[in-house]
Amino acid sequence: MTHTYNLNGRSIRLIVSDGGVKYKRATGLSIDPKLWNKKAKSLGAKCQDRGVWAKLRLIDIRLNEKERDGLSEQEITDAMEYAVTGVMPERKERVDRPTFWDFFKEWSERDVPSKKDRDLAYRRLSDIMGTAEDWEQIDTAFHARLVQRLNDLGYSGNYQATLIAKLKTVMIEGEKMKYHKNREYKQFSYKWTTADTIALTQDEVDAIWNAKLDGVKARVRDSFIVGCMTAARHSDYSQISKDNIQNGRLTLQFKQRKTQESVIIPVSPKVLEVLKRNGGRVPSVCSAEVGFYMKKICKELGGSFNDIVEITKSEGAKSLVVKKHRYDLVSAHTARRTACTLLYTKYNVPLHSCMLLSGHKTPQNFLKYIKVSKEQNAQILADNPFFK
Repeated sequence: MTHTYNLNGRSIRLIVSDGGVKYKRATGLSIDPKLWNKKAKSLGAKCQDRGVWAKLRLIDIRLNEKERDGLSEQEITDAMEYAVTGVMPERKERVDRPTFWDFFKEWSERDVPSKKDRDLAYRRLSDIMGTAEDWEQIDTAFHARLVQRLNDLGYSGNYQATLIAKLKTVMIEGEKMKYHKNREYKQFSYKWTTADTIALTQDEVDAIWNAKLDGVKARVRDSFIVGCMTAARHSDYSQISKDNIQNGRLTLQFKQRKTQESVIIPVSPKVLEVLKRNGGRVPSVCSAEVGFYMKKICKELGGSFNDIVEITKSEGAKSLVVKKHRYDLVSAHTARRTACTLLYTKYNVPLHSCMLLSGHKTPQNFLKYIKVSKEQNAQILADNPFFK
């Protein structure tokens, strides 16, 4: 925020600039144009009437008291009023504004694709912190208490980041609605780390597809395979039906629930087979059910699924290295990671094409999905001409 003065006829105007926006106000002062050098940069050189200059200097001093970055439009105009008159306008707080927690609850109940995550964030944060604070108390001290309590409860760094991101979103919306002027939330920090998970090899995907299964295990396997052949999230691949098949059974089209972006991909024969034997749609199984039964299926298949891998596990502020069987790390989301990894590393699909399939917006976010062990990387490099 910066300010200057200009002459409008004989009247002097105060002009404040902030973020490319200019605010103007009459100072109530006038001067002979002959005593105003508009080309001069300093106020002393610009205004050659010492009496007017002294009054402008007083405006400068008052404005400098209020001048800082990040002021709202109302705060800027109030500061200009104070600078010119010496009286700070009295602003009554909105009596109709909701409290922070009331607004958070209303925000969590909106009918949006992320409603479930919003509701969980509201319930978790209100349980941990209580609901006594209002907008002005969501400050750096609140953030420090929240992080300490999340650490004491053993929540992972990524889950803490998710909750804090939701908290900041609510504060941003509240500020836009002019429910508060508290900007300390902008200093709330959080950091996501890439989860230690796995992607399956093509041989493992084939073993799952060819497994002799029935009942719930067969339905879970079919759902999981569709995820492996579409690079979609479980919330998307679990909703696919024959109605999504277009262009004479050549493409599969659906809209991502999370981003509302349309995805168009070639339809795999495996997907067609799953739809055929399940009444024209992907079996309806929740993500937790997929994770539970896929671990059992992979354990029974044995082979590389029984390999031991070391993973870094986050417990609050601590990171622990633990050993797990590969089958223990298979979840509903493994299907999406597997598709992304196989497309990019085994079948050399260009990065841009992979992102169009998966719906990722940036290469950085897509590459977080690529899961290749050091041994797998060595096998990939073995075929490179550099090593021949």
